[in-house]
Amino acid sequence: YSLDRNFPKLRDDDFRPNFSLALAQKDMRLAVELIESAGLRPFAGRELAGLFDTSTGDDAELDVAVIARRLGA
Repeated sequence: YSLDRNFPKLRDDDFRPNFSLALAQKDMRLAVELIESAGLRPFAGRELAGLFDTSTGDDAELDVAVIARRLGA
């Protein structure tokens, strides 16, 4: 599903939001907090959450697929 949905966005450089990077960032933050509150260490949680950081650019309201740019895709 994700590849079917996101590949055309990447190919066409079209990041009109279906699910914004800001919402994905919030969800990642909540997931990491939940895992840590259970006394567990999230595997690469903080590092992965950094990919969704909206404080480092104008990508916050773009589709979450825009993180591919941050991965060099």
